[in-house]
Amino acid sequence: DPRVIRTLMELAFIEHVRGNREAAERLARRAVDNEQQRSGPRHPRVASSLGDLTTILNGARKYAEAEATAEQALLQVRAFYPNGHFDLASILSGLAEAELRQGKFAEAELHARESAAVLAKVDPVGAQHTFASRADLLLASALAQQQEFGKAEEVYRRVALRFEKRFGH
Repeated sequence: DPRVIRTLMELAFIEHVRGNREAAERLARRAVDNEQQRSGPRHPRVASSLGDLTTILNGARKYAEAEATAEQALLQVRAFYPNGHFDLASILSGLAEAELRQGKFAEAELHARESAAVLAKVDPVGAQHTFASRADLLLASALAQQQEFGKAEEVYRRVALRFEKRFGH
């Protein structure tokens, strides 16, 4: 039942926010396994669940595993949505975060840029959303780590303006 799978993943995120990383990972893996059994190993919902697991693994500081999980999800989501999709943008951000945390700054920059571009393409209004700010913040961090301070500052200023518009001063 898809409701069970979604509930498992929501519980995983609750445990993640609580800081109970082991329980979060266990629940997320159960959700992925259940989705794979229900839908088969290659399905858009499996790719989305793998993207969610990537978020959990990044939170647990398991960056190499998060990177491998995101790459697996990315292969699937690109096949399902060749013209872009919100899940693609989300998975790319998860991959960029894992790469950034491992010192793979050029790769993180590439994937953060692509995440922002996909989001702007599939949801131009949503490109002003805080999710776009996540991709931009990852991008700015990757740029700063590569000593591209002027470019990083430009991205940080764009995010700051977006936050000011959304939340006020």
